Amino acid sequence: MGVFGKTGAGKSSLCNAVFGKKISEVSDIKACTRTLNEIPVGNMTLVDAPGIGETIERHIEYRNLYKEFAQQCDLILWVMKADDRAYAEAQDIYENDLKSGCPVFIVLSQVDKIAPHREWNWDTFEPGPNQIKNIEEKINEVKDAFRIDPSHISYVSIDTEASETDINFNLETLLERIISTIPNKKKNPSSER
Repeated sequence: MGVFGKTGAGKSSLCNAVFGKKISEVSDIKACTRTLNEIPVGNMTLVDAPGIGETIERHIEYRNLYKEFAQQCDLILWVMKADDRAYAEAQDIYENDLKSGCPVFIVLSQVDKIAPHREWNWDTFEPGPNQIKNIEEKINEVKDAFRIDPSHISYVSIDTEASETDINFNLETLLERIISTIPNKKKNPSSER
C-alpha cells in the first residue's frame, strides 16, 4: 500500500497514526521523506512516499517514482489537506499515473483546519456542526473533481503535537475501508507474499 500526495499533506503523520508510534519523520517546516520509506505490516508493506510539489526538480523525480511504484501497489492512499482547493496536480497524477491500476483512496487530512476552524472541539478532538457540513461539501467536490466513488474518500485529523500519536479523528473508519479493500491474500498471515 502506497501513501502518496503533496509535500506537507500529512502522509507521514498518517503513517505514524496507523501504527500508533513514530515510524516516519515529520516537520512543520521542511520535507522529511526523500525516499520510499517501506514499513512491513504482516504480509504487506506500507510505503510512505516523498511528497510532490516541493521543487520542480524533486516534483519530476517523485512523480516518476510514483508512476513506477504505483504498479506494485494493491492500494494507494492519496493524502490531501482538507482545506486545499488546488486539485490540478493531484488530478493530473490520478488520471495519468494512478487511475488505471489498483484502487485509490483519497484521504482528506487535517480536517481540523476546515472552516470554520475555530469550531473544532480540541477536548473531544471532533469537528463542530458547521465543519461537518463543510466536510460533506468537500467530499462531494472531491468526488466530482476526481470522478471517484465517495466510498473511496475518507477524512481524518491527527494530533501531531500530542505526546503519543493515538489522538486522531476518524482514523478507524479509514482503516476499516483499507482492510475491506486489501486483497485477501495480503490479510491472511499464512499466505505467501
